[in-house]
Amino acid sequence: MKFAAALFLFLLFQGCSSPPERKVDRSFYYWKSGFTLTEKEKGLLSSLKISSLFIKFFDVVWDPIRREPEPIARINFKEQPPISTAIIPVVFLTNETLQQLKPEQREGLARNITGLVKDLAVSFSRVRELQIDCDWTAATKET
Repeated sequence: MKFAAALFLFLLFQGCSSPPERKVDRSFYYWKSGFTLTEKEKGLLSSLKISSLFIKFFDVVWDPIRREPEPIARINFKEQPPISTAIIPVVFLTNETLQQLKPEQREGLARNITGLVKDLAVSFSRVRELQIDCDWTAATKET
């Protein structure tokens, strides 16, 4: 009985200890075509300890005349992103692009996207990943 009481007290006090501290990585999305930050935005990045910026680099739409995907609304870096933040490029593909894209065009699209991202990010080397955003449907899920 004494052992059970001691075990109960031990478990009770263990449950009262403070939980391990969690590390939170905060990020923002930047969805404008011209990259420039106001002083207020720079202050928020700093005060909130933002570790990453997801920046929309361009959209991919379907060109019905050429029958192929085409990048539009490319980002224009009017200033460099803060050195203290990781940059994650985001590319948005329209659902029409996914609907019209032929299987043999997929690999070329992937090469073109990564090539253009590299070209746009040439002035900074903090890009370690790429996010592809799209509004797919059940019919375009596999594409």
